[in-house]
Amino acid sequence: MLFSQLTFGKTFTSNKAGKTPLTPEEVVTIINDYSSYGEGKLYPITNLVEMRKLEGSPEAGEIVYQEVQNFLTFISIFSIKTTKKPNGDIVIVSKFAPEKVRNRISNELGITHNSPFDSMETVWTITPLESGPFQTKVDYKMKAVGSGILMWSAQSIIKSELKNVTKQLMETIEVR
Repeated sequence: MLFSQLTFGKTFTSNKAGKTPLTPEEVVTIINDYSSYGEGKLYPITNLVEMRKLEGSPEAGEIVYQEVQNFLTFISIFSIKTTKKPNGDIVIVSKFAPEKVRNRISNELGITHNSPFDSMETVWTITPLESGPFQTKVDYKMKAVGSGILMWSAQSIIKSELKNVTKQLMETIEVR
């Protein structure tokens, strides 16, 4: 029984919505300014050592490297796609790059995807507002799924870290 509990998946979520005086274009620019995120950088995020764009194309989106150092070092390779919807919303979806892409990057650049999560996806929805002191509504949703003993033994730490990251991300775009 204990073994099945330790290998069963654990899902973590973190969501936040609010409004900002920034324009939708300014919000997108900040979200996509990968090299400015991290400890000691323009947009400080706790435990984020480095984030940078590796490559990109209109079809595949941008491939982004992220290194997080907390109790262990984790390296993630994400695929990020930005879409403008007919209603004016801008949606940015970030999730682990497909395994084929991660393997190619590992072979070409020597960067190995090493995450405690089996999957992770974030969705930003940026909605222009008609009037008032706020120009943009921002909705952030994150879902991470992991399995193994780490997910169960450190779940309160993981929940706390993910909520803290959500708070810090929203602060970078002045969401209230």
